[in-house]
Amino acid sequence: MKQFSVFIFSLFVVTNSFAQTKEGSVVFEKKMNMHRRITDEQMRAYIPEFRSSKHMLYFSDSISNYKPLVELESNEGGEGGRMIMTMGASMMGETTDLFKNYPKATATNIIEFGSNTYNITDSIKSQNWVLQNETKNILGYNCKKALFKQMQPVRKAMRMSFGMGGDNETKKDTTASDTPKFKEIEVVAWYTTDISCPSGPEEFGGLPGLALMVDIDNGETVYSAIELKKEVSKKELKEPTKGKKITNEDLSKLRKKMMDNMMQSGGGQGGGSIRIMHSGN
Repeated sequence: MKQFSVFIFSLFVVTNSFAQTKEGSVVFEKKMNMHRRITDEQMRAYIPEFRSSKHMLYFSDSISNYKPLVELESNEGGEGGRMIMTMGASMMGETTDLFKNYPKATATNIIEFGSNTYNITDSIKSQNWVLQNETKNILGYNCKKALFKQMQPVRKAMRMSFGMGGDNETKKDTTASDTPKFKEIEVVAWYTTDISCPSGPEEFGGLPGLALMVDIDNGETVYSAIELKKEVSKKELKEPTKGKKITNEDLSKLRKKMMDNMMQSGGGQGGGSIRIMHSGN
């Protein structure tokens, strides 16, 4: 009888292992609440409340590659909102690949910054997830809840005013301090052990299965899996090698230099004004 019980348990483990999805692709929708970041009612009138974009995560059991689906990117609003988003993105750089190798614990980030391409390889960020008992069904997969708390810089605004005669003036928001301020936020993920890859959207991962939803700061930014396929092209899981290799510190210096140049030049010519939201440091 004991031998029979051991046989049944072993059969269950093997069957469950074969039932796991070990490779595939997931389409994530990223939705950001822009009005949560902006308190100025006049500026809110020019910026859509939500900005959404779509991204593809290719995965195997221990490797993933996260890419934007540029052709599907959308901004819910008028030209003013798109102008602000594009300018903000150009200063931060656009990630074209975020490749994670979990056995090696490394992440390779390919960033298009201006007319240049940069390659940053670093260790995978560690996140102190606390596993919960709550469950949710996402795309037919049973998902479990996990969360962690982190300190995040409080974003401040900069106002760039453009004179009609070409005289440009740039001003800092007088309410903002030069000393960065931080607040504690909660990150909630829903992951499924039915998919063996420990990855997720953007930098999130390290869970006992694939994260199919991540909610940052109670809805300020939400990543939701909206489509999942159980096959993947092997070429999508090759580690990217393009771009000049630099460090995160070097990239931060490049961003600061671009920001300083924009502030000195006034950001351009023409009438009106815009605000650019960026991290506090």
